[in-house]
Amino acid sequence: MSNLINRLKKLVLKMLSIDEDRNEPLVLLPRTFSFQDGVGGFYFLNYKTHRVLLISLKYSEERSVARILRPLYKALSELHTSEATVEERMYLIPLPQSKLRVIKRGFNQVRRLLSEMMRLDTKKLFYFETNNLVKVHETKKQALLSRTERLVAQKDAFKVRNSEKLRGKTVLLFDDIVTTGASLAEARKTLLQAGVKEVICVALAH
Repeated sequence: MSNLINRLKKLVLKMLSIDEDRNEPLVLLPRTFSFQDGVGGFYFLNYKTHRVLLISLKYSEERSVARILRPLYKALSELHTSEATVEERMYLIPLPQSKLRVIKRGFNQVRRLLSEMMRLDTKKLFYFETNNLVKVHETKKQALLSRTERLVAQKDAFKVRNSEKLRGKTVLLFDDIVTTGASLAEARKTLLQAGVKEVICVALAH
C-alpha cells in the first residue's frame, strides 16, 4: 500500500510540474495577518499564486525545496534585522506536528525546510530549536473544521519541554501555510506561558 501511495504522490507531482512561474525569480515579501487579540504575524507568499510550489513542498519535492531556500533565508534575515537587536540571535522553531502525523507522512515538511535553510545561516542569526516545543496530542485535519472548531481542537495541543532554555528569549515560530492561524495562536500562547519574551509568528504562505 505504501508503494502505491508513493507512486501516486510522484504522479501528482509530475502532473503539477507545469508551474507557470517556476523559471522566474521567487520573491518573498513580508505581508501581515492578525490573530483575534490583534497581535500580528508575517507571511511571504500568496497561496493561490504559488499553489503548485506549496503542494510540492508538502511532498518533499527536491526542486521546490531548493528553489525556496535562499529567498526564505533572506526574508527571515530581514525580519531578524527589523525585529531584533543586531547582537541578538533569535530562536527559530518550526510548528511541530504530532508523532502520528509525522509517521504517516514520513517527515515534518516545515522542520525539513528550515533544517536545509539553516545551512545558509553563516551570519549566525538563529538558534534552530526542533525538540523543545512539541505537539502532545493528535488533532483532526484542520481543513475539515471551522475556525471555532480549530481553536477548540488546538487547545492545550502543545507543550514546552525545557522552558528554562527559552525564558526571556525571542522566538520566530514558523509554519508553512496559515489559514485561520489557530495552530500558530495556540503554540504562541504555550511559548509565552513558558516565559518566552516575544513570539513572532511567520508562515511561508497564506
